Amino acid sequence: MINLKMMPCQEKMKKELLEILKILVETPTLSGEEEKVEGFLKKELSSSGFKVKKVRKGEVFYLHAWRGDSNLIISAHLDVFPLYNFSNGFQLAGKEFVKGRGVLDVKGQISALLLALRRTPYPCQIIFTTWEERTGEGSEIVEVEGEGCLVLEPTEFTICISQAGSIEVEFLVEGRTSHGSLPWKGENAIERAFLFYQKLKNLPSLSITHPHFPKGGWLTLGRIEGGWEVMVTPGWCKMEVEVSFPPSVKMEKVKREIERFAKEEKVKYGWKDFSPPYEIDSRKKVVVLLKNAVKRILGKEPKMRGIECWTDAQNFVKKGIPTVVFGAGSLYLAHTERERIKVDNLLLLTQILEEFLKEWENTT
Repeated sequence: MINLKMMPCQEKMKKELLEILKILVETPTLSGEEEKVEGFLKKELSSSGFKVKKVRKGEVFYLHAWRGDSNLIISAHLDVFPLYNFSNGFQLAGKEFVKGRGVLDVKGQISALLLALRRTPYPCQIIFTTWEERTGEGSEIVEVEGEGCLVLEPTEFTICISQAGSIEVEFLVEGRTSHGSLPWKGENAIERAFLFYQKLKNLPSLSITHPHFPKGGWLTLGRIEGGWEVMVTPGWCKMEVEVSFPPSVKMEKVKREIERFAKEEKVKYGWKDFSPPYEIDSRKKVVVLLKNAVKRILGKEPKMRGIECWTDAQNFVKKGIPTVVFGAGSLYLAHTERERIKVDNLLLLTQILEEFLKEWENTT
């Protein structure tokens, strides 16, 4: 592995990266507010020799930039997750580790990319998308052709060539009200919801594994509400659940299992979102060359796996473009008030991207 402390240009790189990251993090870009960083990005890309155009469709847009003639695409989303309980989330803080909304997901990744583009002359296409944290429409409307695409997300420098599928569903569990001091005279909908959720964990599809998802599928209970107050036995309870599953499972199979379980327990349900899984061939050029670049910079063979969450990669794969997901930092910290990343890891990402761009150009 390259030791950044031994590199003469390390301090200059770090200074430039943090300058970029500070601007991005301290410009709040919730979904629908991404235009706030448009001017900065256009100026930055233009100064690195890119032509830039904005493509809008309704409320959604994306930025398409290109330098020279290249069939390589690198993409990242501009919107960030809401702050919720992340106080001062739109202020960049820290030194060795930096903290702030987007430092992981994915403005830190964008900062590394912009720095790599400053430091290299190689041709490529850049796509900055919008609404990734909400509807995914920003990448859905993209019209672009390429032989390979790299979507930047925190993956701890592992190369993700597959993505879990997911179904978001809202359940309405009904009970029977009674005076809260006589709960045995009613039927507690919240308790029924808990029991139903435990049953959902036994969906047959969740036990099916995949080399990139050795534990199989899983559930996320993201939101639950029910009842009015303690003095009345709850007559209703709503649950929002995401059911996730690996590429070895068909989405229709999972959907049928959810329907069957809900009908057996007399639980009402409404579909909120469907996202099929995908997997690309590890022999694709984008995978092989990124693997070479990572090995050269980190000094070890990178791991291959699948990413657990939905990313813009799915929409690029739908367009017939082999797409990998890759980046620095740990995904589990994203969307939380603990979102942070080690600056040295972003500098390593910069070097990996530089090497990847060179590798692609040398094989074109």
